[in-house]
Amino acid sequence: MGAGDVMIAVRSFYRQTPSKERLIAMQDTECIALRHDDLEWIYQTFIEFNIVGRKLTEKYYDPCYERASWMGLTAAEKYVELLEEYPDLMMKVPNVAIAAFLGIAEATLSRIITEVNNSKKKSNNNKNNKNKKS
Repeated sequence: MGAGDVMIAVRSFYRQTPSKERLIAMQDTECIALRHDDLEWIYQTFIEFNIVGRKLTEKYYDPCYERASWMGLTAAEKYVELLEEYPDLMMKVPNVAIAAFLGIAEATLSRIITEVNNSKKKSNNNKNNKNKKS
């Protein structure tokens, strides 16, 4: 998530039940709160805003679906997916938070990072060697 993104505990918001999720800002953040009743009023009063709601749902559903597809992946594979999908975010978020998201210890994450970096170095070396032979 980055500047201008919308954060919401979807199930809690739409069902109007307490959330099991925690939304944590990792940097200075400006938050604007919108109550469920107010959103419903906006949808009813400004019919065209329903299109905005649909577009937001589309924008955020796809990455959510993608992360759900990671269920069968190892922590290392999930880490690689995070690097590919959210490279800027991965540079800003502390390893302890990434490890918590992946459900692993920070020491395990450190080993994964080392393995991924070593794998990238080997891949780059192989590419350079092929280019030299050509």
